[in-house]
Amino acid sequence: MNHIINSMIRRAEGDYLEREEQDYVLDFVASIGSRIEVMNEVARCEQEIIEHTLAQFYERFPDVRRRYEDTHARGVVDLQLVLRYAAMAHVLDEMRYLEDKLLSWLKPLLHIALPTECIGYMYDRLAINTHAHLSRSSAQVMQVYMERAKKLLI
Repeated sequence: MNHIINSMIRRAEGDYLEREEQDYVLDFVASIGSRIEVMNEVARCEQEIIEHTLAQFYERFPDVRRRYEDTHARGVVDLQLVLRYAAMAHVLDEMRYLEDKLLSWLKPLLHIALPTECIGYMYDRLAINTHAHLSRSSAQVMQVYMERAKKLLI
């Protein structure tokens, strides 16, 4: 849940939400439909975004694929999770959600397996391809989450 709403609910336990808090919740709820539409568009485009990103990555770093046996399967899963966490962070209007998910496990694993240059290129391409495959409005919304993911992972 959005941490601001969660904090308001905890604060108001045994009481009522104040007018300003009610307004915040109402505004959040009013925008949830459009946020879910963006998430659904990301889901529909996910496979194309990932395939395009990995093709560019392997073209730039062909040795990575040869060196690691399960690179492709692992790359697909990692990219899927970044897209999905970014989309969910947008649904929740909660950048903290993305940060917590990526920093807790993905960043350390990536840096064990790949040089920083490879990681930077992969997530730069993911951001660019996400932008290229989504509608203009969804691409603009997701750009901030994809840029944040890239910064977190490098």
